[in-house]
Amino acid sequence: AKVSSERKNKAATRNIQQLAKQVINKLKEIIPPTTFHLGMGM
Repeated sequence: AKVSSERKNKAATRNIQQLAKQVINKLKEIIPPTTFHLGMGM
């Protein structure tokens, strides 16, 4: 039971990371890279 729940958590984490990547890519399309980097403080 423990293993299956761990696997579910890993899958959920992977899905969240993919969603975050998609959102960031969309933001990069909307916002020019310079302002994006300034906003992130990088």
